[in-house]
Amino acid sequence: MAVIGASSTFGKWGQFILTNIMAGGFKGKIFPVNPKEKIMYGLPVYEHITDVVEPVDLAFITTPAKTVPGILGACGAKGVKGVVLITSGFSETDEAGKTLENHIADICQKENLTLVGPNTMGIICPYADLFATGSHTRPRKGSVAFVSQSGNLGNQLIHWAEQQGIGVSLFVGSGNEAILSCTDYLVYLENDP
Repeated sequence: MAVIGASSTFGKWGQFILTNIMAGGFKGKIFPVNPKEKIMYGLPVYEHITDVVEPVDLAFITTPAKTVPGILGACGAKGVKGVVLITSGFSETDEAGKTLENHIADICQKENLTLVGPNTMGIICPYADLFATGSHTRPRKGSVAFVSQSGNLGNQLIHWAEQQGIGVSLFVGSGNEAILSCTDYLVYLENDP
């Protein structure tokens, strides 16, 4: 997986997502992408997603909204299958943001990219050791899933579940739901053993 907009600056979304994925014990390959860095947390950093020689299944994007259309096009060219778009600045802001969100949805459909978000808190999948949100919460494996449009509410519920010892199978912050909606996640979860 790639983290586009990965950062070593504490408090940036690119830092939260990358370090939480690493600290959570994700066993797959992680490719930080940032044109200004060479090494980050011991990992080689790539200038662009297309510079990664290995296949990339999933990309987290934390860069400014205006950069997203070009990045999505590059993800499509790279053969990325899915994107978790952490970036805000879309339909939750104003008409220009709504227009931009419609544009990125069109790009994702053209490039055959599955899109979570934009403006999402991220995802947690304990069964994959994937903890990719802005929170350091790491609930144990279980059979309860949370889907929340509000990332803050979702993170609070996940944190509460962790404190109560309730196991979680999946958390998705659905964000603005430009393509995938809560209904899509419920259909997926209905068939998730």
